[in-house]
Amino acid sequence: LPWKVASGSHTLQVVVDPDNELGEPDRINNVAMITLTVPGDDAKPTLNVTRPANDVSLPSCVVPVQATATDDGGIAKVEVKLDAGLWQPITTTSSGYEGLVLAQPGAHELRVRAVDSSGNPVESLLKFTITAPLPEATWIESRHGTSVDQRSLPVQLKTGEGAALAGVRVNNGPWRKVAVENGVAKSDIPLQYG
Repeated sequence: LPWKVASGSHTLQVVVDPDNELGEPDRINNVAMITLTVPGDDAKPTLNVTRPANDVSLPSCVVPVQATATDDGGIAKVEVKLDAGLWQPITTTSSGYEGLVLAQPGAHELRVRAVDSSGNPVESLLKFTITAPLPEATWIESRHGTSVDQRSLPVQLKTGEGAALAGVRVNNGPWRKVAVENGVAKSDIPLQYG
């Protein structure tokens, strides 16, 4: 039975008859444990986040991320996570790794993680604050209480200066991304009857 594991010290536990279906009165005989040392690369990669700086105030909601990561065995991936969000990969460039994070005004935590080809991770935590004003939006089309007799709802929003993306949802459903062009977010949002 193959067991894929990173290098380092591990404990392997084997359980025979975990539901005690064989009727043996002594369950101690059902478990065996062994400590194994798997040779190989157990050194973590090095990670240096060059942008953004830690504890900085930023005027824009679009935050550039730049990092370098090195390891003797090679880097498998570099990822970022904003606050409690999901890990997202950033792009490999000739000078390291780069990406963009879209953040709302306020305080945030950004985690940057590099994983080497042996699966060894290293993580860096940065804190920053977005000082941009909260985005503004004004309904142009399809106001509250609008009745429709079709499978989609046309929406238009006038957005504040600098808005890059708008989101719309119906009846607490999923958020739908709406692109902003010339200060207006416009889309047809699919509806469910009922």
